[in-house]
Amino acid sequence: MSKDTPRPKGVLLDIGGTVLRANSFDFVAGIRALSPRRDGDLLFAELKAAVDVVHSTNSAEFTIAEWLAENRDCFGREGAISELELIVWRETFQPTPMPGVREALQLLYAYGLIVGCISNTVFSGPVLYKELQHHQLADSVRFLISSADVAIRKPAPEIFLTGVSNLRLKPSEVWFVGDTWAADIEGATEAGLFPVWLSHTRESTRPHVPHAHAASWREVSRLVTAALA
Repeated sequence: MSKDTPRPKGVLLDIGGTVLRANSFDFVAGIRALSPRRDGDLLFAELKAAVDVVHSTNSAEFTIAEWLAENRDCFGREGAISELELIVWRETFQPTPMPGVREALQLLYAYGLIVGCISNTVFSGPVLYKELQHHQLADSVRFLISSADVAIRKPAPEIFLTGVSNLRLKPSEVWFVGDTWAADIEGATEAGLFPVWLSHTRESTRPHVPHAHAASWREVSRLVTAALA
């Protein structure tokens, strides 16, 4: 731990690959669960094409909720759009908590640190929050920001600063823990937060960017403890 590492008052966390690990990815199953009234393969192709554009351009213009609303008549499953979105999520992914994250969140809570989450995703924040609740991870998290809700995606500083504002802290008082170098580490740095790179990779592609490295959540816990000592 460097002597220049700031003492955190709050911590923001990425979701995918950081808090939750996706064990499967099956949009076909998600669409089938909605009882499609037209060719399910065609609906899947349309959805996949739209999501591919998001990933290739980092555009925040497409969301699953809006797509479901536009195609509501294509599905026989009843319910509000929010309910249909949750069905798609749960049939598409079966995520599990990353090893050690539950204990780390409990430690952050015990230290009195305020915790929030920021995720780049085409799913809405309430869907992700329900997933955290499902795994008993939500009690330690004050809020969750999805790029689908704010139409901004990491590494844009604005989405990090929105999280900082919700923490009611200064950027320099906040750590950001994420697994993706460009979106999480460079983005958090540009926004003035202190980034912690959660990765098994030992060498960063941009080592001149000030950051801490952790290969596991246990190491993140040790970093926090050392910073607060």
